[in-house]
Amino acid sequence: LNNAFAGAINWYEDYAFLRGTGSGQPLGILNSPCLKTVARDGDSDFKLVDAAKMIQGLLPASHGASSTVWIMNITVLEKLVQMSEANTVVWIPNARQALPMTLFGIPIIFTEKTPALNTEGDVILADMSYYWIGDRQDSEISASIHANFTKNQTVWRFSHRVDGQAALNNVITLSDATTTVSPFVALTDD
Repeated sequence: LNNAFAGAINWYEDYAFLRGTGSGQPLGILNSPCLKTVARDGDSDFKLVDAAKMIQGLLPASHGASSTVWIMNITVLEKLVQMSEANTVVWIPNARQALPMTLFGIPIIFTEKTPALNTEGDVILADMSYYWIGDRQDSEISASIHANFTKNQTVWRFSHRVDGQAALNNVITLSDATTTVSPFVALTDD
């Protein structure tokens, strides 16, 4: 049971680190003041041009960093497999090989914890070294057979103190005074 409960706590932590509001929970990447959004090229799609625009919006120091990852909703996988340019499939050359799990050499993490395809945040390019997590204490799981003894029930209590937020308070304007970048770039429909 402890492993199952720990897994549930980890799931909700990941969800909050991505989508948390900052009120009684971590401030997630998608609600971060330093999130840079990039407009999607076409409705209900994820195209090579979208990925290229997201790469351009990434903080220059994050290019090539081992802490940079793509975080994609699992519903984006179909579009990624079919991604093509000038009738040439670009992500997976044939269906005999395993999925490459990288895009532009950056690892891809598929999850259900981000919004679904065609919703802001369905694809995120993130340098996770710019997301700070404060873990105040280990998870504490306790059980009591006494609280509901007359109902023949065991009561469980979970305690976990954690917080998280982006290291930056805004996007960064480069020296050309027109280009903004961030360690967190999300695709949007705007």
